[in-house]
Amino acid sequence: YQSLLNAESPNPCIVATNTLPSARDLLDAAFRYFALDWTQHTEINPDILSRKPLPKKGDYSRLNKVTGWKPTITFNNMIHTIIERLLDTQNK
Repeated sequence: YQSLLNAESPNPCIVATNTLPSARDLLDAAFRYFALDWTQHTEINPDILSRKPLPKKGDYSRLNKVTGWKPTITFNNMIHTIIERLLDTQNK
């Protein structure tokens, strides 16, 4: 990111993965961290999930063009890392 910091003018960039994980993907990743099946611990509200999806995904192409950066962590690994950090914080 040094090239962004040293730029002569601001160049806003998005750090993203160009993927569009669903709520189910999030539940699956989080519960899998604890070796649990999310379908056994949650209820689905069809009124919420039947809504037309609003796909919005981050595009890191500008960041890649400026710095050469590409995502190196999967969505599942990112969720697992977040959980680990939260658990570490709670244990301190």
